[in-house]
Amino acid sequence: MDQLQRLCNIEEIGRVKHRYFRLMDEKRWDEWGDVFTEDCHFTVGAGDGPVETTIDGRENIVAFWRDALKDGLSLHHGHMPDITFPTESTAHALWTYEYYGELGPGNMVRIYGIYDDDFEQAPDGAWRIRRLHINRLRLDEVPS
Repeated sequence: MDQLQRLCNIEEIGRVKHRYFRLMDEKRWDEWGDVFTEDCHFTVGAGDGPVETTIDGRENIVAFWRDALKDGLSLHHGHMPDITFPTESTAHALWTYEYYGELGPGNMVRIYGIYDDDFEQAPDGAWRIRRLHINRLRLDEVPS
C-alpha cells in the first residue's frame, strides 16, 4: 500500500471510530450497527483481570448496548489512534479513551482505558470493526 492510500485508510478508519462513539452516545442504534462486520467480536475487560462481557455478532452487539443504555447517558472521547496494517484490507488500531456514563440516578462513572480494535475493509471499500476489545484501566464513581 502506498503512503497516500495508507493515509486515506487511516482517515477513514478514524471516521468509522468517530461514528462508533457518536452514534452510540446519540443512541442511533440502526446506524451504529453499520460500523461493525456482521460477525464482529466485542469484549469488555478490566485491566489485566477477567473479561466481563463478550458479545458475538453485529445484531447481538447492538441489542446488548441498546438495552444497557436505554435509560442512561454515555459520552465517549477517543484519542491518539495508533493504526497499523497487517494486510492491505485489515487494520489494527489502539485508541486511548475516556468515558462518562450515567446508568441511572446516582450511578455515574468515569472510565479510562484503551480500545484495541481490528478493522476489515469490505469489497466496496468501506472499513468496519471486526473485533473490539475495551480494556478498562480505571473506573471512578462520580458523586451525583
